[in-house]
Amino acid sequence: MRQHSTNKHWWDAGTYPGLVLLLGMIFFQACAPPPPRRVIPPVVRKDPFRNVPALYRLKARQKENARDLPAAIFCWRIVQSFRPEDPEPRAEIRRLSLKAKAEAEKHLALGLEYLRNKKTGAARHHLLMALFYRPGDRKALESLEKALFPPEAITYHVKKGDTNLSIAKKLYHDPQKTFLVAYFAGSRHNGPPVPGEILYLPLIEGPPPVKKPRPLTSIQKARSLFARKKYREAISLAENIVAYGPSKSAREIINGSYYALALQKLKENRLVEARKLFEMVNRDYGKTADYIRNLTNQLRVRADYHYKKGVRYFLDEKLARAISEWETTLRLNPEHARARADLKKARAMLKNLNGLQ
Repeated sequence: MRQHSTNKHWWDAGTYPGLVLLLGMIFFQACAPPPPRRVIPPVVRKDPFRNVPALYRLKARQKENARDLPAAIFCWRIVQSFRPEDPEPRAEIRRLSLKAKAEAEKHLALGLEYLRNKKTGAARHHLLMALFYRPGDRKALESLEKALFPPEAITYHVKKGDTNLSIAKKLYHDPQKTFLVAYFAGSRHNGPPVPGEILYLPLIEGPPPVKKPRPLTSIQKARSLFARKKYREAISLAENIVAYGPSKSAREIINGSYYALALQKLKENRLVEARKLFEMVNRDYGKTADYIRNLTNQLRVRADYHYKKGVRYFLDEKLARAISEWETTLRLNPEHARARADLKKARAMLKNLNGLQ
């Protein structure tokens, strides 16, 4: 008789349900949706340099007001590097460069003239001013060396470790004057200054240094001035503080001072001056926006009154009085087009009449 094998295979009835269960588990696990991913929101970083262009715009204007044109140009170049699409820095650099060139040429011509006339003191002054406005000018440097005498120069003993840059910073407090040290040190040898030698360097006459106010002391003084109703002085001090960096307290003093001055002018019925002062205040300070709107409307009404009065004088052939009324109209409302046109005609008529007499 044939013997049956006792080994079971996967297709046998006893093992088939287990295989079906295993395949089902694998299928459903593969079809299951993946676990939700954790979405990490992007980190929004504030640009640390976003205020740099505005800060250097302000510095450029301050330097120009202090007659330091090279420093003003430098500040505008920084603005241009941050805002290359902005035409203002390019135009300002060109304007200031032409202005500095004109100043340099003017002082160079005066310096050479004084040098020819043996007036060395005046020659040195103008040659140094030429170098201030145009550093590195070869002709000014050569002429200055002729006009420079050791007793009236800066005497400096070179120490170990000194460089042209370190000497410029030490004596002139300005690294841009390195070329000057290099030139006068290099008149005897090529290379850096030698320890032990004596340098005779020119006195540079530039704009006076601006003393930076101490923020805490200055803001307290500005508050004291405001409390004593010395508004103009408070504004001046607070604006100096703001020039060196943002200050909420200083800005409040500025707004409050202009606001108080505007209210004073309003009590005196000096509406034009009051509106100008209110326009110096932030619109969200107090009732500034309402005051400006009301003053503008009042000034327009007064301007129309004086315009009509001028028309009556004109019809009565009183040209001088008509001109006076229309001038008042434009002072109250500079945008009054009819007053501007009629004033021009009246002035021309009065000029012709005076010419006939």
